[in-house]
Amino acid sequence: TILEITEADLKALKAYPVPDDVMLQLLDTLESYEPRVIGFDFIRDLPVVNPATSIEQSQQATEAFRERLGSASNIVVVERIFAPAVSAPPGVSPENIGFADTLLDRDSFVRRSLLISPTPETPDDYHLSFTLQVATKYLAAADISFDNQGSDPYSIRLGERELFRAKANSGGYYRQDTGDNPVVL
Repeated sequence: TILEITEADLKALKAYPVPDDVMLQLLDTLESYEPRVIGFDFIRDLPVVNPATSIEQSQQATEAFRERLGSASNIVVVERIFAPAVSAPPGVSPENIGFADTLLDRDSFVRRSLLISPTPETPDDYHLSFTLQVATKYLAAADISFDNQGSDPYSIRLGERELFRAKANSGGYYRQDTGDNPVVL
């Protein structure tokens, strides 16, 4: 299920971005349905106060919202790892964070999805994409696990399936720089 916040929603709230207290209410509602995973695709590195509440109420809402994001094992949040980098909310464990960066082709279209990316701090460690984090948490309930120990160290295995990285001559990528490890959509 994909939930969308529309322009009409923002007009009804009379606030943009959506305040932390409203996001907390949304998470409460979503969690009441006991989903396997919630993909929270909003950059939330800074508090967002509700102009209709007091500063104290907004601070309490922000603390409660961040506590929920940090304590729930089934909520995946986003970060940006490419410049300009934007961190995930404080307190969220790395296994619940995925990056939302995309790769543009020469004609400015997105045709590939970067699923893993080396970390600049430790090149042998990897960031996982938001979509991969959500998918692996969802599939874990069916005992389908993720690893990257396939025939290619940059490939990704989900259960028995191996997703290979795009190479310079993959599909329509004839003699093109495909980067270190993107997977073609």
